Order: sequence, then structure tokens, then C-alpha cells
Amino acid sequence: MPQGKKMFRIFLFLILIISFNCEGFAQTAEKYFKAGYEKQVRGDYQGAVKEYGKAIKSKPKYAEAYSKRGYVKSFLNDYSGAILDFNKALELNPYLYDVYARRAFSKNMLNDMEGAISDLNQAIEINPQYKEGYFARGGLKYFIGNFQDANKDFEKAVQIDSNYADVYYLKGNVEVQLGDYRSAIANISKGIELNPINEEAEAFNNRGYAKFMTENDSGAITDYNKAIELNSNIPLIYLRRGLAKGNIGDNTGAIQDFSKVLELDPKDSWAYNNRGYDKYLLKDYHGAIADFDSAINLNSKESKMYLNRSNAKSMLEDYQGAIDDINKAMELNPNDEKSYFNRGLIKSELGDYITAIQDFNKAIELNPKYAKAYNSRGTAKYWLTQKQDACDDWIKASQLGYNEGNENLEKYCK
Repeated sequence: MPQGKKMFRIFLFLILIISFNCEGFAQTAEKYFKAGYEKQVRGDYQGAVKEYGKAIKSKPKYAEAYSKRGYVKSFLNDYSGAILDFNKALELNPYLYDVYARRAFSKNMLNDMEGAISDLNQAIEINPQYKEGYFARGGLKYFIGNFQDANKDFEKAVQIDSNYADVYYLKGNVEVQLGDYRSAIANISKGIELNPINEEAEAFNNRGYAKFMTENDSGAITDYNKAIELNSNIPLIYLRRGLAKGNIGDNTGAIQDFSKVLELDPKDSWAYNNRGYDKYLLKDYHGAIADFDSAINLNSKESKMYLNRSNAKSMLEDYQGAIDDINKAMELNPNDEKSYFNRGLIKSELGDYITAIQDFNKAIELNPKYAKAYNSRGTAKYWLTQKQDACDDWIKASQLGYNEGNENLEKYCK
């Protein structure tokens, strides 16, 4: 979010630049005003502030001079001073909708989100066709988590201007948060199409994530590649690309991406966890355990990490260590059916079928459609010579689409 917030503030700053209109100049106050504007254009902001100040001294009710001086102060990061000037401009002329937008920017930079949104509300009330106002207000709502209302503002902005590229980017981001991934892909693609020269890594990153969530892993990887080409220092992009590579079976490539994440951010616990998982899939169980150890050292409250480490320990026949990890996972998340299922498997491997069945029972209680749990419970019952009950469980597993249940029926229940 911090990266996106920075990007949005740049967009809002651009709104201020776009909304600047130079008017005609005359007389003494106007002479100073014009001098201030010329210094502003040259980037001499300190000089511009002085000239606008002279204009105000010459003409104390010069609303536009207060507005422009406030605008320049925002370039100098004097947001409090800018707000004071905007206040005076609006006191003199309360219908300057663009000044409300400029003041909103300064308030936002001082983390006064509520005040910024209030100013944008006023700007839009004065000018209902103010597309930049809808864009900025939607962006602020997005960053405070009000995704539905943010999307409404972005819709209004593109109704006013269907070629407003920046709106499509943020609209796509909102739709990712709302789980509407296909719309997100369409809108981010539209933004990229409208503004191909000003490509942003964040746009490709977010579109890649939307593709990942619609199970288009290859398309996601293509977008992540482009995002990395544009900015190779964002750990999240490598993390996401690693997950997509893992999904298509490129475990080695996934490990490389997670290693890159850790190069950029050595304290990313999920990068260790994910790299450990891919090492596990490549049967590097010792390497996997080392990564899971690191993940847990950084984040000891995540049940999934203990569960993953238990799987690797089990493959090395460290069954007690695996059970200890599963017990910890259960302590952190007592409603995860996989923990009970995995512990049941280990107990079955150790010949403790009675307590294994108890674990499978709990897994099925938590997830009545857990086909693998029915199948494994059936196997445990079979070894306890409870053949009919075993066959009933395998029937259920088969009905739920688990082929091994059907194979057990054919083999043991004839």
C-alpha cells in the first residue's frame, strides 16, 4: 500500500498542475502576480512565493494570488502554509472548486484524509463535471478501504472522460480488492492501452495478480516479467511471480524468485515459507526445514508454516517432530481440518489407528466433504478389521470424486 499511496499522491499532484490556469495581468498587483508565475514556471518556488506575497500586499483581497502562493508552497512541502493560503482564497471566493482540490492535496499530505475528502466533496458539488475531483476522491476512499464508494467515483470519472487512463489503473486496483478480477484485468488493460508511453510497474503487477487469481498463471508471469523490467526492486512482484511459477511446476524458478525477495527484504517470512515449500516439492527436505525454521523465527503465529514444516519432518521420518509441529498449528488455528488429517496420517503410519480415526473424525466434522479424510479413515478402520465401516468410508470418498476411494472399494470390498 505505501508504494500505491505514493503513486496516488503523484497523480493528485498532477491534478494540481493540470488545474492551474493563468489569467491576464494588469496594474501593480498583476505585475507581481505575473512575476510570481514566471518564477514558478522556471522552478524558482521561493522566488514565486515572494512575488505572490507582493501581489497580495498590493491587493489584499486577491484570491487568485493566495491560491497560487498556496499552490507553490505545496511544491516546497509547506503544506500547513499552503492550507492557510487556500483558506484565505476560499474566504474571498468560495466557488473556486480547484482550490478545494489543491487544499485536499495538502491535507492528504498531512494525513488528514477526512478533511481531504470533505474538500473534494465541496469541489465536486461546485463542479459536478470535475473528473479530477472524482478521481482524487476515489483514490482517497480506496486507501482508507472504502472500495465500493471508490469504485463509484471512478465510474463517474470515466463517464465524464472515457479516455482517462489513470482512473482505469486505480479502478482495476479497487476491483482486485473487491474480488472482481476479470473486471480488474479489463480496466487495467484499458489504462495501459490509453497510456502506453507512461507504463507503471504497479499496473502490470496488479493485472498479473488478477490473472493469477483467475488461474491464468502464464499470463500472470508475463505481466510480472514486464513489471520487473520497469522496476526490479519491488519484492512483492517477485513473491507473486514465484507463486505463479510454482503453480505451473517451475519450482526451481519459484525458488529463484523467493531468493530474490529475501535479497531485497531479508525479513519476509512468507518468502522463506514459500521457498521451503518449493524445496519440499523438489524433495530437498532438509533445505525445506531450514527455510521453514527461518519463516517461523520471523513469524511464530502462522499455523500454515508449522504445518508445512511438519510435512517435511514426516518425510524424514521425524514423526514426533512432525506431530509437535501439527499440535502447534492446531493451537494457533484449531479449525483447520488439514492439521487433523495430517496428524491422522502420521498416527496411521505409526500403527495407532484408533487415535488416527479420532483425528480423521475431527477433520470430517470440520469439512464434511473432505474426501481424502474419508478414504484415510476407511483405511484405518480396515486395519482394525472394521471392514464394513471401511467400505462405507471408501464409498463416501468415491462419491466425493476421490479415485483412490474407488480403487480401495474394488480391491477390498468385493
